[in-house]
Amino acid sequence: MNVRVEQIPRGRGWDASRIGEFAELKKSRLPIVTAFSFAVLIHVAALALLVTQVSKRELTMDASAPVTSVRVSLIAMPPPPPVVVPPPVVEAPVAPEPAVLTSESATRTIEQAPPKPEAKPKEVKPKLKPKPVIKPEPKKTPPVVEQKPVEPSPRTEAKPDPNSTQAQSAPVAQKLMDLPSAVPKDVPSVGCRVPAPDYPRRARRLHAQGQVLVRLEINPKGLVQRADVVRSSGNEDLDESAVTAVRGAVCNPYMEGGQAISVRAVQTVDFNLSK
Repeated sequence: MNVRVEQIPRGRGWDASRIGEFAELKKSRLPIVTAFSFAVLIHVAALALLVTQVSKRELTMDASAPVTSVRVSLIAMPPPPPVVVPPPVVEAPVAPEPAVLTSESATRTIEQAPPKPEAKPKEVKPKLKPKPVIKPEPKKTPPVVEQKPVEPSPRTEAKPDPNSTQAQSAPVAQKLMDLPSAVPKDVPSVGCRVPAPDYPRRARRLHAQGQVLVRLEINPKGLVQRADVVRSSGNEDLDESAVTAVRGAVCNPYMEGGQAISVRAVQTVDFNLSK
């Protein structure tokens, strides 16, 4: 056991009282050092005894035990199972939240309701007026007057005057030409100049289009006496405009046998906004 003894320093500043304190401190440490040294010796002795006992043991094998052999065969490892890759999860796009507008910077958009379409007026087909039936006037029977027998006088034959006969037949023929025929003759076409019809404002606003078929009667002088709608365009305003235009037409007199007669024909009037 090594015991370290410190020397009492000598020099200036060390007096007798401090030397006494140092000596007492050394005395109090002596039992601690002694106990520590004794514990170390005990541990060293126990370690030496343990080493000697292990070295004296002999390894003995039992000869009576049967000798067994072990055969080891190497087997190839099975291939690893295929790694199933899960399908990628596609995240649904998240709709961006609308930005919150403040009352200072927000603008309000008010959608106007589309204008309601105007209700189309119901088609009113013009009623065809029945043609007046001209009843023949009954012939008046002259009253029977009893004639007294007159004695016959000698007759003098008068020669007819050819000039007077021609003069009487001329005005009769002129009157026949001036009078319209009782029933107009239907013809496929007549040369007429029809003015352009006016496009009604209401029909234009409603985008109404169509074709009107008008039947017209023309007198021997080429003037339109009557115009009726045969096939409507579907719009009453267009039908009236077509009839007005046809009534203002001027036609060439239709000649037959050298004489002008009344005829009846059909005229189409088209209304198209693209023109």
